[in-house]
Amino acid sequence: MMKKIFLLLLLLPLLFAQERVHVVKKGDTLWDIAGFYYQNPFLWPYIWRANLEKISDPHWIYPDQEFVIPPSPEAMPSELPPPPEEEYLYEEETIPTEEAPPPEPEEIESTEVSSVKPELSIFTEPFIHRAGMILEEEWADWGRIISSAPKGERHLTTYKDVYINRGEGDVKVGDILTVYRPGPDIFHPKTGSYLGKVIRVLGKLEVTAVERDRSKAKVVTSYEIIHPGDRLIPYEEIIIPTSIELVKTDRLLEGYIVHLLSKDYLTAPHSIAYIDLGSLDGISCGDVFKIFRPKGKDLPEEIVGELQVLSTRSNTATTYFRWTRTAERFHRGDRIRLYMETR
Repeated sequence: MMKKIFLLLLLLPLLFAQERVHVVKKGDTLWDIAGFYYQNPFLWPYIWRANLEKISDPHWIYPDQEFVIPPSPEAMPSELPPPPEEEYLYEEETIPTEEAPPPEPEEIESTEVSSVKPELSIFTEPFIHRAGMILEEEWADWGRIISSAPKGERHLTTYKDVYINRGEGDVKVGDILTVYRPGPDIFHPKTGSYLGKVIRVLGKLEVTAVERDRSKAKVVTSYEIIHPGDRLIPYEEIIIPTSIELVKTDRLLEGYIVHLLSKDYLTAPHSIAYIDLGSLDGISCGDVFKIFRPKGKDLPEEIVGELQVLSTRSNTATTYFRWTRTAERFHRGDRIRLYMETR
């Protein structure tokens, strides 16, 4: 009996890993759908490839479309472990006894929390890499994707092969390249001063073959749809923090949100925002800012969310929304104040 129960529990993931159908609602994206069904939005290409006849451009999906949701590649166990040996339990005769009265609850002394260790799972290489940055001086046009391999594909995702316009002497087999697309110029929402250009990171390539004037590469990571003509630059290793402890700051440091990466009407947690404070202001990875809105004279300000720093440049930083009030809309120009610093 115990063997049967144990095997049934092990087979549950297989039973529920069947294909499902999702009916698209207004506001849905493939990123959100993958996050809901797989708990990993980076797996959205699996849904796209399973519904190519219905999705001509993965940036555009429409209400009432029905998409097949294939089993998650992360959900299928590779093999079943051996069942445990059966155990035979013998009931022992018990003699009822009087129940002892419950112990008196101990008084717990309250203490003020002055530091906190945040969850580090958000500080992953893919999340920091895809978040991009604002560059004061735009990267030189180092390289570009020429075409798919074979030619003809316009929408490139993970595992697709491409040709790039860098050859012998520029790259070698095994090199990793960042794929990016220059975004808008960013000006300060209050002073109007130029802050730089948004760099939207799309994914990574790995060089697989080198010729004289061109090379072949494979898309090893795609955060968004990649197109021929998108730009390339050698990948720089991202240092992932292994230990962060936050303490309340005694510094008064205020700034502004200068750009929101998402164009959605409502801002979701983990969305990316860029701020006008950077390493020259003493900001570092892990620092936390509160987003506040003044309510008027003699009225307390309203705290509507929090940002946490992912990476810094000299005068700007890339952050994500680690907390937002329910159904909140954020704007370029929203004010921020340093709340906790790393040590």
